[in-house]
Amino acid sequence: MNEITNNTITMTSLELVELINSQRKEGEGLLTHDNFMAKVPKVLGDGGVLQLKDTYTHPQNGQTYPCYRFPKREACLMAMSYSYELQAKVFDRMTELESAQNPLANLSPAEQLLYHAQRLVDNEKKIGWLSQEQQLIKQKQELMLEKQASLIERQKLMDYHQDLMSKEQNLMKRDQEIHAKQTFEMKSQVAALVNGEDFYTIVGFANINGKSVNLDQAKALGIQASRMCKAQGIKPGKAKHPIFGPINTYPREILAKVFSLNSII
Repeated sequence: MNEITNNTITMTSLELVELINSQRKEGEGLLTHDNFMAKVPKVLGDGGVLQLKDTYTHPQNGQTYPCYRFPKREACLMAMSYSYELQAKVFDRMTELESAQNPLANLSPAEQLLYHAQRLVDNEKKIGWLSQEQQLIKQKQELMLEKQASLIERQKLMDYHQDLMSKEQNLMKRDQEIHAKQTFEMKSQVAALVNGEDFYTIVGFANINGKSVNLDQAKALGIQASRMCKAQGIKPGKAKHPIFGPINTYPREILAKVFSLNSII
């Protein structure tokens, strides 16, 4: 097969032998590659074939054998040693390959200018197409970034709404606890008035007197009130607190003394 080596069209000794045998008439003996190889130094000279030596791998046994690789001039000389007709075929074939390799070789100066102008136009079109593709890619990337930013903002809004809902739920829970506590105290006061018991919880007694006590104070006051009730043989009452469960209630007089001793009222 003809090949281009270092931008030079070449033909191997195997290809020349194949071409020579294709041109022989019926009854003529076929040329062997060994006989052709032996003839090369005789036609081209011993010194002229050193740089043409090459090798090939046999497709059947995979072994490497010597061959020649001829440029156009040497290929034509070898073909001419067999016939002028063969030389013409080799020349035409290699000229055709050279023209394919260099399309300007057979063009006039005007045609060469036209060729170059057409190539410039084609290149500009390719550059324009590439530019359009790059713009499309850039637009797609910008759209993707906008979508990502939109998703991030949407997630932030969802997180914000969730946080608000959580805060609202906590406030509702706190309001419910305060309401339940106030309801309990009011019920305790009403029950004491209706039943004539006049018993109150520590916090309830503080509320009706316009005072406020924390949990630790309520515990301490409750201990004192329980001791006074025990000393006077009075049994504390019971009330159900919505948070703490059953808690003690004490007579108004006991609570008044306890609060007075602690300088609360």
